[in-house]
Amino acid sequence: MKKQKTYVAMLLAALVILSLAGCGMKNSKDNAEATTGWSVENPDNTTKDKKTTESTDAEDNIEEDADGIMDNLGAGTFDTYEDAKNYLMDKLTADNEDMSYEFREETQDLTSYDSGNPGAEGYQFHVYESEGGKKTGDYYVDKDTGKVYRYTKDNKIMEY
Repeated sequence: MKKQKTYVAMLLAALVILSLAGCGMKNSKDNAEATTGWSVENPDNTTKDKKTTESTDAEDNIEEDADGIMDNLGAGTFDTYEDAKNYLMDKLTADNEDMSYEFREETQDLTSYDSGNPGAEGYQFHVYESEGGKKTGDYYVDKDTGKVYRYTKDNKIMEY
């Protein structure tokens, strides 16, 4: 009888221990990682740094894709000279990160820039390097499409 009581006491003690340990291993976002090292969000037990890097890479890819789409479609319409100016400056700076630019001889009126297309109007910009003052070219931002054009040395216009 004494043996039986000992077995029952041990069995009850084991059940209590298992039930307490089982409650501590609950799979919730709040405490699963703290109690077991396993995470609902990160079941492979990879480090948080890796997760952060992966999400940052995905965000960068989305931004690059969006920039590529805007480059192909143009930026849309520009109602003001300042909007076109800011867009051109952003585009030039993004394409040549080590250069800084300035605009000179500013005219805020719409200009016809393509003799082959008489309805083509845009804002004209004379762009110079900030350091050294070398002229980089004459650019036009189309008011309707947002596409950027550049006058070449032989007086032809090419999309930038």
